[in-house]
Amino acid sequence: MPHVYDGYKAFYATLPNPLFTADDARTRNPAGLGEPAGDFWKWTARGKAHVLSLIGADALIDGRRLPAAHAQRFDGEGRAPALGRSATVYANDEAVCVEGVPGSASGTAVRHVRVTLITQPYGPAAKRFELPSLFASCLALTRIDGGIGFYRVSYRWQKTAPVPEGVTFEAFALKGDAFLPLQQVVTATFVEPDNVYRFTTR
Repeated sequence: MPHVYDGYKAFYATLPNPLFTADDARTRNPAGLGEPAGDFWKWTARGKAHVLSLIGADALIDGRRLPAAHAQRFDGEGRAPALGRSATVYANDEAVCVEGVPGSASGTAVRHVRVTLITQPYGPAAKRFELPSLFASCLALTRIDGGIGFYRVSYRWQKTAPVPEGVTFEAFALKGDAFLPLQQVVTATFVEPDNVYRFTTR
């Protein structure tokens, strides 16, 4: 019997060399006297305290602004929306990642999880990238030779079928500023009609 995944994070948890784990999740801090305005998260990396603020769609790390308008976006992805307190933040010594679904999303739009990756986050070389959003997660990112691995997920349809039969995970790498296809594909098939969150893979 093939293994059935209950959700995409269950599949992503099986990937080797994850860039982030659940231990890298950071807690949103309530605003207080002398704290930055807006929604913010704090953590320690490389022996120093850091803070991420989300001001609208822009991210600020230790006060350095990374505008949504200047992010490098994967083909087909629009400008990142404001996520505010609904965002989930992961951070470690290597990178910072923000994921979430805008509060205005409804219907099938909630399947698009915006993932913002910030590399070299603690200095002037920090760069912001918007990754493919369908069924995405920061926990899907992996360490690979010379870069960071991620998937583009797309629906797979039978001809004339009213609903998709599954999805295809296409592997890509972020190397420097370039999104590069890796020529690796995982095929997933839904095990229940109209349930896009339970599937097997091959």
